[in-house]
Amino acid sequence: MNLRRGKSVVDEKNTELSTVVHEFAHVLMTEGRSATFKDEKMPEFISELTALRSDYFKEINGYLGNKQRDKAADIYLGKYASSNVNEFMAEGWTEYKLSSKPSKYATKIGKLIDKYFKK
Repeated sequence: MNLRRGKSVVDEKNTELSTVVHEFAHVLMTEGRSATFKDEKMPEFISELTALRSDYFKEINGYLGNKQRDKAADIYLGKYASSNVNEFMAEGWTEYKLSSKPSKYATKIGKLIDKYFKK
């Protein structure tokens, strides 16, 4: 895997869907914060997502600090995921849904979204 890539990894056959799936994650975040969809659980979701992002950066930086680039690359969600918590979520969700082998943090993000939004 590559630590210079911009986006999360998706299966080649799913490339066409990646933008739609990515943007859907943004809709979840936007609607979740709006008055029309506001839920008492949204602060919990944001808190868990933020903590997950913190764990992600600690793990990536730990691997890089120990010159374990391969291990860092195995969990890397792409440069775009480092922008902010919204992009972290969207890149992880995209990989979770469109990769046959989602990485550790893509799986954690996907399960977190399922926990709060799946019915």
